[in-house]
This record gives sequence, structure tokens and C-alpha cells, in this order.
Amino acid sequence: MRPRHALLVATALVASAAAAHAQGFAPTAQDRHVDVAITGTTLQCFPPPTGCTVVGSPTQYSDSHSAPDFSPFSATASVSPINGYSASESSSVSPGSLHAHGSGLHTGSGGLSAPPNLYTTSSGSSDSHFEVSFDVATPTSIHLTGSVGATGGLSANSTSRIRLRTAGGVTVAEVVAATDPDCMDSSCATVGPFPLDSTRVLAPDSYVLEASTSGDASPFFFANDFIDLASTGEYHVELAYTAVPALGPAALGALALSLALAASPVLARSPARAGRRAAPAARAGCRAACARAPSPRA
Repeated sequence: MRPRHALLVATALVASAAAAHAQGFAPTAQDRHVDVAITGTTLQCFPPPTGCTVVGSPTQYSDSHSAPDFSPFSATASVSPINGYSASESSSVSPGSLHAHGSGLHTGSGGLSAPPNLYTTSSGSSDSHFEVSFDVATPTSIHLTGSVGATGGLSANSTSRIRLRTAGGVTVAEVVAATDPDCMDSSCATVGPFPLDSTRVLAPDSYVLEASTSGDASPFFFANDFIDLASTGEYHVELAYTAVPALGPAALGALALSLALAASPVLARSPARAGRRAAPAARAGCRAACARAPSPRA
């Protein structure tokens, strides 16, 4: 390879490495939160065809937590002393990786509170939500992995979802696990876990990564009594930038300097060698021309 060509190639490699170092995700917005909401109700119930009527006013309970910024977020929403309801999330956001794990639980319960026909019930919902918007400035290789799962049926159901989409709403990759309200036994109560594994190159654009599990539950009224029913959901997701590790600024500078030092003696010698090769030929040409030239008369 000629010296100047080699130097141009080396320079291009350094520039390419610098461009790769600049790739990644540029987070622009985030919405990460966990919530639970519970309703406690007193009912007066009679055998059919009368059924149940509400006594007094229902009591509302709730708890929620939200991420204020792009810092790592870890929180659990729950209401004490009411058991059976929770939503949790642990997530992080960086230019090289988006990561989140979340879960939800909601349990509808009820039972006789005062004979002969006063019952107390609790019903409610849970929500663990991860959403991050980010920009991609150059074609960027990514690896999206994760899984979703849910349990439930009848009057207690959950939906867990992971979705990568453009800011305009076009889905890039998605996986969903949702329970069936018509499910009445253990054979259909567990849905998933369903995996997600996608490797692709994102074109320059704005994107949104979403992951969530949400649902609700209430006790199932059967044979003049309430049966406790619970539902759960879970998700785990990671979006990682997978390009070949780029050199840092110091390493790029050292590489450029080394290439320059290695190439400079070669470049410096090249013109001199060309001159030395040209000089004998010039002298030989001159001798031939002088021999053919007539001598001047005195």
C-alpha cells in the first residue's frame, strides 16, 4: 500500500472510531411510575334474586411513586395494612442501555363481616410503568431482550407488555402476555413467560421504549359468598447499544499520533528517493544530447 494511501486509510479508521464513539441513545423524556388503588366496600347481600347492595360510602386507598428525572428509579407502591396490592419497579437510563424490571399484584377479597348478611370486600388495581423516549442520531445497532408474564382469570386479570416503537407510533418490536377473563382453572391461569429477543439497526429517528404490567381484581361472588381472586404481572426489559466498543478520546488521540509518527518518515523519504532515481537518468540524457551536439566553430 502506498504511504499516502495508507495514511488516508488510517485517518478514515480514526474518524470512523470517533463516529462510533458518538453513537448511542439520547434520552429526551421519561415517564416511570408505580401505583395502586384500592376500594373497600360494605355490602348487604341476600340470596337471589335480591343480590347485594352497597351500605354507606366506599373507602378509597392509594399509593404512588414517580421518577423525577433520569436517575435510577426503584420504588414499591402499597397500602398498609391492606395486603394483597403492590406495584414495583427498578429501572435505569443511560446512553448505552435502558433497563427495567417491574411487577404488580392485586387481590380481590371479601367475606362476612357481621351476621347475618353484611360483607366487606376490597377490589383494586396495580400499575408498574416504564417509558423512555430517546433520539438516535446515526444508524445504531441494538439488542432488545426481555420477557413478560401474567397470572389470573375470571374477575382478576393482568396485562404485561414490552414495546419499542417510533415516536410516530410505528411498532418496531413487541411482546404481550394477557390473562383471560373466561379462564376458570389453573390450566389457563398462567400466561407466559414470553421472551423477546431482537437484534437490529435503528435508523436515525425518535423512539419510545415502553414496558408495563397493569390490571385489576375483585372478589368473585358465588353461592352467596365471595371467593378471593388474585392476579399478577411481571416484565423485564433491556435495550443495549451493541456496536463494537469504540476507543475513548485519549485512545483515539494516541492512535492518531502513532499513525502520524509512523507515516511521517515514509512520506519524508519518498520525495528524496524519487529525486535520486531521477538524477542519474537526467545526467545520462544530458550526456547523450551533448554528444550529438556539433562543436562550436572557433
